Amino acid sequence: MRMRDVWVFPFLFLFSSAFSITLPLHSVSAAAVLTTSSRHYLSNIGERDALLQFINSFNITKNASAGSYCDELSSVTSHSKTASWKNGTDFCSWDGVTCHIATNQLRELALDGVDMSRISLVSLSNLSSTLTSLSLQRCSLTGTLPNDIFHLPHLRSLSLSGNLGLMGTLPQTNWSISSLVSLVLSDTKFHGPIPATVGNLTSMKILDLSYAKFTGHIPLTLGNLAHLTYLDLGANILGSTTEFEMFARLKSLEYLSLYNLSVLLRSNGNCSFPMLKVLKLSRCRLTSTTFPYFLSSSAELEELDLSGSMIGGKIPDWIGRVGRDTLTRLDLSSNNFTREIPFSVCQLSSLNYLHLFDNGFSGSIPRCIGNLSNLLTLDASNNSFIGEIPSSVCQVSSIIVLRLSNNRLDGSIPSCLGNLSNLLTLDASNNIFTGEIPSSVCRVSSITALRLSSNRFGGTIPSCLGNLSSLEDLDLGDNRLQGRLPQSLANCTRLAELNVSYNRISDTFPQGLLNATLHSLISLNLQSNKFHGDISLELCNATQLYLINLSNNSLTGTIPPCLINLNVSVLVLCANKFVGQIPDVFFPGNMLRTIRMSRNQLEGTLPRSLVHCKKLEVLDLSQNELGGRFPYWLDTFPNLQLNGEIPGELADVTFLTTLNLSNNLLSGPIPKGPQIDTFVHSFDGNPGLCGCPLPKACGLDVPQSPPTTSPAEEEEKESAHWIECKAVAIGYGSGLVIGISAGYVMLEIGRPRWLVRMVERWVVKMVERKRRRKTTTLKRDAAPRNHPR
Repeated sequence: MRMRDVWVFPFLFLFSSAFSITLPLHSVSAAAVLTTSSRHYLSNIGERDALLQFINSFNITKNASAGSYCDELSSVTSHSKTASWKNGTDFCSWDGVTCHIATNQLRELALDGVDMSRISLVSLSNLSSTLTSLSLQRCSLTGTLPNDIFHLPHLRSLSLSGNLGLMGTLPQTNWSISSLVSLVLSDTKFHGPIPATVGNLTSMKILDLSYAKFTGHIPLTLGNLAHLTYLDLGANILGSTTEFEMFARLKSLEYLSLYNLSVLLRSNGNCSFPMLKVLKLSRCRLTSTTFPYFLSSSAELEELDLSGSMIGGKIPDWIGRVGRDTLTRLDLSSNNFTREIPFSVCQLSSLNYLHLFDNGFSGSIPRCIGNLSNLLTLDASNNSFIGEIPSSVCQVSSIIVLRLSNNRLDGSIPSCLGNLSNLLTLDASNNIFTGEIPSSVCRVSSITALRLSSNRFGGTIPSCLGNLSSLEDLDLGDNRLQGRLPQSLANCTRLAELNVSYNRISDTFPQGLLNATLHSLISLNLQSNKFHGDISLELCNATQLYLINLSNNSLTGTIPPCLINLNVSVLVLCANKFVGQIPDVFFPGNMLRTIRMSRNQLEGTLPRSLVHCKKLEVLDLSQNELGGRFPYWLDTFPNLQLNGEIPGELADVTFLTTLNLSNNLLSGPIPKGPQIDTFVHSFDGNPGLCGCPLPKACGLDVPQSPPTTSPAEEEEKESAHWIECKAVAIGYGSGLVIGISAGYVMLEIGRPRWLVRMVERWVVKMVERKRRRKTTTLKRDAAPRNHPR
């Protein structure tokens, strides 16, 4: 018997219908009990044994009732949905099963979280006609749901959400379920149009079709669902613009979400939703650019999300009356709001989350913000706020996240912020704060992220920061800090990211810090300071590091070979005083994408083991004292096939974004090719190199003269020249972002690598098109000569 049949078989006991075929004895017994004509009790021993055999083939989540997904599977435990499904007990008492009191017939089945990935969905066609509620959420159902489900005469609730592989369509004609009250198909692959016949389900209260694949438009008949309290149509592929007033008749609505849909919202519209508690119009591309006036009548509003909906102007003063005692979340982020925050916002005494980021708000942060005593998150970043941080914010003792970055705030950080004992994140980066970093922040023992970069802080880094044992992210870069890096930071054993770049710190390499954070540190940025001495070998024990930036310091000595063996992605050591050779220890399978070692005193040849850096995108070794011939072993990099003494195939390279080997001691001919020719200054300062793009011809001391070419070759050359010009004009031409670049030229010119992926495909298509066109032209020209007279 196939495994699929094993799954279908037990469902015949749960989901009865009339059968005319002969089944094994125990199957007939169970099916007979569950048919509508049966009067036997479900506690029949044979049925119970069959159902126990049925559940033993399931994989159950540890806590299905808690909403965990079915890909987190485990064996049946006492915490699972079927813990009560035991031999010797009444079937109707089992968890997830509800029976009719009088007849003991199946009424409700709720098996949320049970792994049904192997079940045949055809078996669902045999559901008992007495079923009123079916909930199979997050059960890994796959395939197409039979439309028979929608024809069950007594079904009032159908919940299939969270089955990411479940497909199906809604009936376009007769549903036969006029009594349907709740339909939840979110997070599935249900597709096709939403039929107008949905409007016939006049008893409907909950309709959730979000995050599916529905297309077309929202039918106007939805306005017939007068009892609807919950409506979520967000994140579908409904292309046409929806007239918001079509929902005006739904006066019972408490929850409305149209996430990522195009909505026509008229500024003078006549809508009101007196019962509305949650409104989500995030990324709705609203055609009205002003704040929705209809909300002024929604006095019980609890959540309002208008983020990314292209609304502008000012926040209306009446916002303080809307949900004055009920509104807990207000998200106006990523819009075009301007002017100051009205004082009426401070009347929202129940507010937990206030998101104002990515707008054009100006003026100062209102002092009345301290009245929001229940606030957990205040995000006002990426605006144009000016002035100081009001000290009244220190009255909000409940606050967990305070983000004020990318504004024009000035003055000093209020010392009273140290009283916010629940604060986890303080981000005041990219402002104009001055003075010293207040030592009072050291009292916030709960803080995990302290970001004060890109300001004008001076003085020294407070040594008391070492008291922040929970600190994971410390960003003090781009300030005017001086002195030494506090050794007390070694007490921050959870520190994962440390950035003190672009300051005036003068110290030796932070050995003690590395010893304490070996197992947590993932990003170390000491760029542009006055660190000196050798790199501490303890750095090699920080096995979690993915970024090391030690550039623009005065570090000396050789590059430790063990540093190369770290599984980092970005290694930047340029503009120091390193000597010796680049360690030839790049191991296979390393994760390096960026290597920058320019402006040092490195010598020798390029290490051959670089060929193991298969993910390499940027290689900058310029302004060193490297020698040797041109590195033809670059043919071992992906998508590059080279052979011969002078490999002409280098002209076909597609993976380079930039190439800079300037100011070294390389010698020999440079392979010719349209992309290599675009790297105009990449070979400067190498007296032994010759060939294009250098003016020095190989074997001669005079500039090269162009060879005589045939018309066909001339056309090919013009095609190559056209590619070259376009490639230079759009920034680095036809390359994937897997290549070799030079730091100095990039810093000075700033060529954008992000264009490369898009450009390469376009250029390749254009080249092929021109070649085909040339071939067609040659054939057409040759045809008259070959035609017999």
